[in-house]
Amino acid sequence: MADYTIADPLEATRTSTKNLMLEDEETLNMSPEEKKKEKRKITKNVYIISFGFLFLFTAFQSLQNLQSSLNKDKGLGLASLSVIYGALILSCIFVPPIMIGRLGCKWTLVISMMGYVLYTVSNYYARWGTLIPASIIIGESFAYS
Repeated sequence: MADYTIADPLEATRTSTKNLMLEDEETLNMSPEEKKKEKRKITKNVYIISFGFLFLFTAFQSLQNLQSSLNKDKGLGLASLSVIYGALILSCIFVPPIMIGRLGCKWTLVISMMGYVLYTVSNYYARWGTLIPASIIIGESFAYS
C-alpha cells in the first residue's frame, strides 16, 4: 500500500476523481459492444449497492428509533445515540478524505457498512461495553457513507 502524505485533506478525493477521468479516456477506445457491456455492469453494481444500503438503513433507522425505549437502563439508549452523533461531528472533518484516498470508494463503503452491522449486532447484547464502542464506530462510519 502506498504511503500517503496529505497536506490538504481533499487532495485524496481530487486524486480519486482524476483516476475516474483517466478511466473515462480509456473507454473512448472501446467498441460499442464493450461500452454496452460496461454500462450493464455498472448499472448492475449500482442496483446491488442501492439495495444493500436500502436494507442496511431500514434496519438501522428502525433500531435507532427504538433505541431509547429498548435500552432505558441508566440511559444507555440515549447515550448511544448521543455518542453516534458526537463521533459523527468529530469524524466528518478529517476521516472521509483520508479513508477514500487510502482505500478507495469501494472499500470505504464496505467498511462503513460493516460499522452498521456491528452496531446492529451489539444491540443483541446491549451493555455499556458493547453499545458505546459500536456507537463510536458507526459515528465514524456515518461520515463516509
